[in-house]
Amino acid sequence: ASFVRPVEASDVTLCYLLMIEVPADRAEELASLMSSILATVELVDLESTELMPIESLGEPMAVYELGYSIAPPESWFAQLGADGVEMGLMDYANGAQVLPYARVLMADVDEDGTAGEYQALFLAAAIDVARQTGMRAEVLRVDDATLGGHAGRQFALRQTFKLAPPEADPDAIFESAPADDADTAEEADAVSTITIHRSIVISATDDDEMDQCYSLVLICDGGDLEHAMTMMDDLAAGFELI
Repeated sequence: ASFVRPVEASDVTLCYLLMIEVPADRAEELASLMSSILATVELVDLESTELMPIESLGEPMAVYELGYSIAPPESWFAQLGADGVEMGLMDYANGAQVLPYARVLMADVDEDGTAGEYQALFLAAAIDVARQTGMRAEVLRVDDATLGGHAGRQFALRQTFKLAPPEADPDAIFESAPADDADTAEEADAVSTITIHRSIVISATDDDEMDQCYSLVLICDGGDLEHAMTMMDDLAAGFELI
């Protein structure tokens, strides 16, 4: 049995499929059994995933070729791509966008580089991308953090997808904005996300090898920095080097 459900204010339609398997000698009972089950099905209002907390972590996914494992939240989808693990929640209440979304990145880096130096490069690149795509970038915090038991650095950046009135400076960057500053997030018709980027650098054990920079990146709703930081800490708790 199958039935469809349009999602309000979007071009997305959900399709629900119910399948039943029975032994061949009970095939004549299939129709009545299906009817009995369908009578219990009830659709409820879709709930946005934007501010859903991480209640528990699932089984770790090990990526031996990249030297780490991470335990995705139990309710999230998770998959291993060419660049590592990515995971998230499909928010059907908001047009079937994937939010929150997280991924782990690993890159070989030059010897003697620090997590803070690479974080500065990552932050500058994120701000540059925001400017090029017509977004406003707001640096919410830059501070020390840990990942896999190693000291590192992180930044939190709010990106707003519709700029302020035309007279505003489109290149404005707000350094060290307070955590509860939601000026850009609350603009009329504005949509914003928060990106948290946490990195560590692991020194090579052999002289002929390069150091490795591991980054855990989280993108989530832009209205609540405290919620985003808690989510990042929960995700980081499931990361280990192997």
